[in-house]
Amino acid sequence: MSWHTEVAEIVGKENVIREFPLKRLCTIKVGGKADALVWIDDLNGLKRVTRFLKENEVPYFVIGNGSNILPVDTGFKGAILKLRGEFLRLDFRRNTIRVGSALKLNALLRECIRSGRGGLEFLSGIPGSVGGAIRMNAGGKSGEICERINRLTMFSLHEDRIIELQRQEIRYEYRNIGIPKGYIFLEAELLVENSPSDSIKRKIRDVYIKKKVTQPLNLPSSGCIFKNPVGYSAGRLIEQAGLKGMRRGDAMISTLHGNFILNLGNASSSDILYLIDLCRAEVKKRFNIQLNLEIEILDQRAKW
Repeated sequence: MSWHTEVAEIVGKENVIREFPLKRLCTIKVGGKADALVWIDDLNGLKRVTRFLKENEVPYFVIGNGSNILPVDTGFKGAILKLRGEFLRLDFRRNTIRVGSALKLNALLRECIRSGRGGLEFLSGIPGSVGGAIRMNAGGKSGEICERINRLTMFSLHEDRIIELQRQEIRYEYRNIGIPKGYIFLEAELLVENSPSDSIKRKIRDVYIKKKVTQPLNLPSSGCIFKNPVGYSAGRLIEQAGLKGMRRGDAMISTLHGNFILNLGNASSSDILYLIDLCRAEVKKRFNIQLNLEIEILDQRAKW
């Protein structure tokens, strides 16, 4: 019996899709196929599936909304896990929101408007899930999501148990929550405050408008490719290196923001990786500054 069949017995055969195109799971729309996409609806299913895959040495990777990953052209020989069901929960308390890790940020913001809970407006325009946003400490000039975490619930793959971290136990930093792979985020309790819905809606709109002026939000991308080096803007360094507008196939370094690489229609992952290497090499040569990736390359080395 194949591992696909055994996993299907755990989650249901309708929740295991063989030979799934990774370009359908990421915002930049590139990549080969995964052996299987596995939808997981509850914690029991997550525990059983990850335990089985680990025991049978089947590679697996957990994907949120795919806004910060770059799947390679050769695909992924293993299972791609996507959470839904109970991981989409949303529960408003007095000054907090308990939110499942699979919920998209735009859905969270819509509910914040509806319920009059402010404080998360800085997440406007970020096309990720709650879990992905926490993993990379997503945010912008007006805030980062880890600043708003009151409690984080996660599943430890190493210990096969649930772990809860309180606010003071989380050692986050720029674009990194500081928690290594091996933990799958299940839900977070986020700090919010009561605010008029019209005011929240206006702030969300203002943040989005500012991003739209400076970022190419109308074409497929993975958002910012590189982290900003301390004291520098990665996009500005790429611009000063004369690389804005450079193309490889249908991949192009944005003319609007140098830290975005766009898929103009039929780009390959190899095209994008070529431009990534070009940016790194030119910035290193001209300014002696190392650019580090903000995105994650999804290949066979990518593991949980």
